[in-house]
Amino acid sequence: MNQSAEARFRLPLGSLVISLLLAGSIIYQLSIVWDGYAKKWVPRVWRTMELPAWERAALYLGGPDFADYIGFIRQSTSPEARIILPPWEPATLYSNVGFMQYFLFPRDIHNCGIGEVEACVRRIEGANTYILALDYFPPRELASQRRVLLPFKDQLGLFGPP
Repeated sequence: MNQSAEARFRLPLGSLVISLLLAGSIIYQLSIVWDGYAKKWVPRVWRTMELPAWERAALYLGGPDFADYIGFIRQSTSPEARIILPPWEPATLYSNVGFMQYFLFPRDIHNCGIGEVEACVRRIEGANTYILALDYFPPRELASQRRVLLPFKDQLGLFGPP
């Protein structure tokens, strides 16, 4: 049983055909993925590598509108600012102190308590304290008595010192 090296590595014809069909189907699937998805998204994802970490995280976590709003807040407030968020309930990205602290560091981030929004807004003082202006928070009439609205887009903005 002395086989030559060539004979030991020869594939049966059926195995060769199956291997070629498998390789062809893999190439076909890769071309579909490239044309239908990767060609469009790879350059977009690659460009995000140039962004600061907070902006990349905001894009991936909340989308472009969220990232733009966070950028607006960062530009409109100083690093020493205090920013008041809506109550934790209902839980949203905007009411999560941990998320917002990451995006707005080193600013001082606080929530209004559940059931005490009006009292919270009335207590706000200081030349460097801001309130997020969302479609559901804070009561516009009450916040307008103490702060000036800096509009962003749609119902979003920031109530800041007069």
